[in-house]
Amino acid sequence: MAYVFPLVCLLSGTLLLAHTHVVNNAKEAFLMEINHLPLGLLSLVAGWSRWLELRLPAPENRWPSRLWAPALTLFGLLLIFYREG
Repeated sequence: MAYVFPLVCLLSGTLLLAHTHVVNNAKEAFLMEINHLPLGLLSLVAGWSRWLELRLPAPENRWPSRLWAPALTLFGLLLIFYREG
């Protein structure tokens, strides 16, 4: 069960980076893609660092354990100020 969070983060980050929008206005599509880029990257950082924290032995898992919580916090802050279109 500990691996559910990192897997969901990795899946959601991949989907945010890989999907496209079918919009006739190129400017709107570009702005949506630019808004989704930091969300996807932060989701991937949070997912991979949590995964590494769980998988690495005790001395090596220090930097991932310090990375995933701030990445998740930044993700939440970006969602607070998120506007689409």
